[in-house]
Amino acid sequence: MPKRLHGACVLVGGLAAALILRLCPFPDDPRWSPCLFRRVTGLPCATCGLTRSLASLAHGSWQRAYAYHPLGLPVALLLGTAWVALSWFWLREQPIPPRLVRAWLLACLAVAVVAFILWLTTVVFPTAAAFWHH
Repeated sequence: MPKRLHGACVLVGGLAAALILRLCPFPDDPRWSPCLFRRVTGLPCATCGLTRSLASLAHGSWQRAYAYHPLGLPVALLLGTAWVALSWFWLREQPIPPRLVRAWLLACLAVAVVAFILWLTTVVFPTAAAFWHH
């Protein structure tokens, strides 16, 4: 598959994901959660609420997005910048600079570490979950 076609697929895929988040309802009921960990244990995982948070951001509801998951905005920014960068480089048929890939991976790792710390805090100290209402 030519690189230009890859870029077009990334571009269309990102737009389709944004459209799905904007149009599809995501229920608050934990029984409908796609998270296997939550369905088995009854406890939310470190990423529970991120899809609903991203959907709330797509609707412009910043407070609701934060209530679903405090890292929704950073994750949206990471996904958005990766989508723009990948589309840009692939459509221009240029290689993605390795330092850009490293920077993005480090940012993803930082968000994952913070998500795990937030999750662990809410599991060990349930009253700390007051800021994270999912």
